[in-house]
Order: sequence, then C-alpha cells, then structure tokens
Amino acid sequence: PKTVLLEKVFRFKLDPMTGAPEWTQIQTASPPCPLPRSTHQAAYWGDGLFLFGGESSKPDESNFQQYGDLWRLDMGELSWRRLGLKNGPSPRSGHRMVATGVYLLVFGGFSESPATGKVAYHNDLHVFDLLEESWLAVNGSGVQPCPRSGFLFWASADGSAAFCCGGTDSKGRKLSDFWRLDLLAMTWKELPAGGGGTAPLAPRSGTT
Repeated sequence: PKTVLLEKVFRFKLDPMTGAPEWTQIQTASPPCPLPRSTHQAAYWGDGLFLFGGESSKPDESNFQQYGDLWRLDMGELSWRRLGLKNGPSPRSGHRMVATGVYLLVFGGFSESPATGKVAYHNDLHVFDLLEESWLAVNGSGVQPCPRSGFLFWASADGSAAFCCGGTDSKGRKLSDFWRLDLLAMTWKELPAGGGGTAPLAPRSGTT
C-alpha cells in the first residue's frame, strides 16, 4: 500500500437541533500554506488554528522528512500564515502541543536524521508567546520526564499546570508515568500513576 498525505482542513460540529455530527471541508485561501504531512500537532486559540511540526514522505515511504514550522490558520479569512521563524523547536514528530493562557506549549517528540536514519527522542519544552509571536526555550527545572513521543499532554483549566502521561521512550518501551509541570515555577513533579483505590495506569502510547 502507498502512503498518501493530505493538506486538507475539516471542521467538525454538532447540529444544534438534532445533535447529529457533521464534517465539512474548509476551503482555505491560496498558498502559502503548510505542506502535506502527518503526526503534526494543532491547537486552537483566539480565532486561529495553530499547527506545528510533523513528517512527510513519498508514496513509497521514501524521502522521509520532518518539519519544525509553525503556522496559523485565520478562521475568519481562512488563510494560512507562517510564524516564529527563529529559535523554535527542532523538526520533529510524535510531540504534543497545547494552548494555555497566551502561550503554546510544545514538549517531546523525536527527530530522525535524513542522512543517517539515527533517531533522537526529546524531552525539551518550548513556549510560543501568542501575543509577541516569538519562541521561548524554557526547560522545566529539576527532575523531568524522560524523552518520549506519543504521550498525553494537556493543561489545567486555570492555566496553572500542564500534565504529561505515558508515551514511548527511546528504547521503544511503552510508559505509564504521570507528571505535572507547574507553569508558574516551571518545575516538573512526578505524580502517582494510581492511588486512592484507583488502579495504576497501563502503559500506553499514541494517545491524544
């Protein structure tokens, strides 16, 4: 089978009367726009959809390439704009990105060298200021999660913390650890994966 990558954007909504789900393709304006890709991340903030990273290859899965670009889709004008050209994360796949407050948080993932095929897993944290439209490299202090990809990553409702759970490490092992990142102190803390009568989490990867 051949791999086909798409650059299409779809909108999902529920019918307000019947609750029936509906997918519709969004017709974006002419280029520039992100190249077709997979395993990227997207987050919504304000009136824009932000997309970062991912990978692509030819239909026979040759010419593998990863991306380190950040794009914003204006949901009013339906036009793409590339952002944050300096000091951003390295090209990667398998990372996670969330929007909280006035920031995007990008954590983890892996990079593969096109020349040697060597794979490097990451546990670096990058922050994009949505107001200034600039990248900040801010690694959490203290002990932090090991490098990983395909993990769960989300922010608390009040924007005070982000959480990381599971994924795959550099040796291909599925993980079940659970971490909290204090977004004020920028410190990581490992939390119990189970407790209070709750069964420990099973190792998992590829979740969102």
